[in-house]
Amino acid sequence: MKWFKFLTLVILTFMLLTGPVWAQEAKEQEEQSSKSTSEVVLTEEDFQKHNCDNVGDALQTLSGVSVNSSGEISLRDV
Repeated sequence: MKWFKFLTLVILTFMLLTGPVWAQEAKEQEEQSSKSTSEVVLTEEDFQKHNCDNVGDALQTLSGVSVNSSGEISLRDV
């Protein structure tokens, strides 16, 4: 009976100590899976390279993004 109590105490202690680590790993994995598979960052060099005056001009340089004359941003069918 003593071994059972000792084993139970060891298992509970182990779970309490490792539970937060497992929870953090699960959270990070979920965040990674929910991220876009293709993220694009526009830098100041991109603005200069493409002679962009504003963000709308820069967005038009990205494949799959279009900006109409009224400034509405939409995704192209690619």
